[in-house]
Amino acid sequence: MRTSTSAKTPVRNDISPRLALKVSAVARALKYDELAVSQAVRAGQLPSIEIGTRHLVPTMALARLLEVTPEELVAAAYPPAADGPLPAE
Repeated sequence: MRTSTSAKTPVRNDISPRLALKVSAVARALKYDELAVSQAVRAGQLPSIEIGTRHLVPTMALARLLEVTPEELVAAAYPPAADGPLPAE
Protein backbone atom coordinates (compact mmCIF):
# COMPACT_ATOMS: atom_id res chain seq x y z
CA MET A 1 0.00 0.00 0.00
CA ARG A 2 1.04 3.56 -0.60
CA THR A 3 -0.12 6.65 1.23
CA SER A 4 -1.76 9.54 -0.56
CA THR A 5 0.02 12.83 -0.02
CA SER A 6 -3.13 14.89 0.54
CA ALA A 7 -4.97 12.96 3.24
CA LYS A 8 -2.35 10.51 4.52
CA THR A 9 -4.84 7.66 4.28
CA PRO A 10 -3.89 4.28 2.84
CA VAL A 11 -4.73 3.94 -0.84
CA ARG A 12 -4.63 0.67 -2.76
CA ASN A 13 -2.19 0.83 -5.66
CA ASP A 14 -4.61 -0.81 -8.09
CA ILE A 15 -7.53 1.62 -7.85
CA SER A 16 -6.22 4.64 -9.75
CA PRO A 17 -6.53 3.29 -13.32
CA ARG A 18 -10.33 2.93 -13.21
CA LEU A 19 -11.61 5.48 -15.72
CA ALA A 20 -15.24 4.35 -15.54
CA LEU A 21 -17.34 2.14 -13.31
CA LYS A 22 -20.13 -0.30 -14.06
CA VAL A 23 -23.54 0.50 -12.61
CA SER A 24 -23.12 -2.32 -10.09
CA ALA A 25 -19.88 -0.78 -8.79
CA VAL A 26 -21.51 2.65 -8.50
CA ALA A 27 -24.38 1.10 -6.55
CA ARG A 28 -21.86 -0.55 -4.19
CA ALA A 29 -20.01 2.74 -3.71
CA LEU A 30 -23.22 4.62 -2.98
CA LYS A 31 -24.68 1.77 -0.90
CA TYR A 32 -27.77 2.09 -3.05
CA ASP A 33 -30.00 -0.27 -4.99
CA GLU A 34 -28.49 -1.25 -8.36
CA LEU A 35 -31.83 -0.90 -10.16
CA ALA A 36 -32.28 2.64 -8.85
CA VAL A 37 -28.75 3.58 -9.96
CA SER A 38 -29.40 2.04 -13.37
CA GLN A 39 -32.61 4.04 -13.72
CA ALA A 40 -30.80 7.23 -12.70
CA VAL A 41 -28.14 6.58 -15.33
CA ARG A 42 -30.72 5.94 -18.05
CA ALA A 43 -32.67 9.06 -17.02
CA GLY A 44 -29.53 11.18 -17.28
CA GLN A 45 -29.40 11.95 -13.56
CA LEU A 46 -25.92 10.42 -13.32
CA PRO A 47 -23.21 10.99 -15.93
CA SER A 48 -22.60 7.99 -18.15
CA ILE A 49 -21.29 6.77 -21.45
CA GLU A 50 -23.05 4.08 -23.40
CA ILE A 51 -20.97 1.42 -25.11
CA GLY A 52 -23.27 -0.99 -26.86
CA THR A 53 -25.84 -1.92 -24.26
CA ARG A 54 -23.54 -1.22 -21.31
CA HIS A 55 -23.62 2.05 -19.41
CA LEU A 56 -20.41 3.13 -17.70
CA VAL A 57 -20.12 5.99 -15.24
CA PRO A 58 -16.94 8.09 -15.62
CA THR A 59 -15.07 7.99 -12.33
CA MET A 60 -13.87 11.61 -12.45
CA ALA A 61 -17.33 13.01 -13.23
CA LEU A 62 -19.01 11.06 -10.42
CA ALA A 63 -16.21 11.90 -7.98
CA ARG A 64 -16.66 15.62 -8.73
CA LEU A 65 -20.42 15.29 -8.33
CA LEU A 66 -20.01 13.58 -4.94
CA GLU A 67 -17.11 15.84 -3.91
CA VAL A 68 -14.75 12.95 -3.21
CA THR A 69 -11.47 11.91 -4.77
CA PRO A 70 -11.58 9.32 -7.56
CA GLU A 71 -9.53 7.03 -5.30
CA GLU A 72 -12.12 7.27 -2.52
CA LEU A 73 -14.90 6.52 -4.98
CA VAL A 74 -13.19 3.45 -6.42
CA ALA A 75 -12.20 2.23 -2.96
CA ALA A 76 -15.87 2.42 -1.94
CA ALA A 77 -16.93 0.61 -5.11
CA TYR A 78 -14.42 -2.18 -4.53
CA PRO A 79 -13.90 -2.67 -0.80
CA PRO A 80 -10.85 -4.82 -0.10
CA ALA A 81 -11.76 -8.43 0.52
CA ALA A 82 -8.33 -9.64 1.51
CA ASP A 83 -6.25 -6.76 0.14
CA GLY A 84 -6.08 -8.60 -3.16
CA PRO A 85 -6.38 -7.16 -6.65
CA LEU A 86 -9.58 -5.58 -7.93
CA PRO A 87 -11.90 -7.80 -9.94
CA ALA A 88 -11.54 -7.56 -13.70
CA GLU A 89 -14.42 -5.88 -15.51
